[in-house]
Amino acid sequence: MGEGCMRKKYKSFSGLKKISTKAADLSQTWGRLLFNAHSLPANNIYSTFWYDYLIEMPFKHTIRGMYIQRRPNTSSYLLQLLSGSGAFIMLDLRHGKTKADWFFREIETNEQFYIPAGCALGFLSYEDNTRFLLKSYNKLCDDLCVRIPLDDPTMGFEMPEELPNLDSWIISQKDRHGIMLSELMDEESEQYLWK
Repeated sequence: MGEGCMRKKYKSFSGLKKISTKAADLSQTWGRLLFNAHSLPANNIYSTFWYDYLIEMPFKHTIRGMYIQRRPNTSSYLLQLLSGSGAFIMLDLRHGKTKADWFFREIETNEQFYIPAGCALGFLSYEDNTRFLLKSYNKLCDDLCVRIPLDDPTMGFEMPEELPNLDSWIISQKDRHGIMLSELMDEESEQYLWK
């Protein structure tokens, strides 16, 4: 699957970038290099990331998210798979041609992606003990976190055919009962949508 699948006709997402890493960085004598700040400007990324979050998913076929922080705490992210196997989902909540569209991509160990501010993010585990590292510009706070259910009909997310149906995945009650996308768009869009 690797290249991602998207709603509508878009081949890429504005601002989403795969960070290039040199092969020599992946097996150092000292251990595995997890982050190299010097690689960001080389990929035209000029954000500073102050917070690291370890997302641990002990069981396979688990979904976490979709999450986005309310203003002023919405942040850009660096996402990396540390162990296991999985994928991520982005939902674009910025103003523009891809507003309300989603993007799904499998991620391999050591791959790193830049996720632009204004996008909600979800995580899927394909095997037990899958762990993601999420680097954030702003501190992520529960009281500022907005959850968007992945089965929201307005979002129109479709699980790739080779994966189990969405009903078969482990999803927390909080993540199942979030704020509907239509509510975000119609009632308080300026609180969430980025220009």
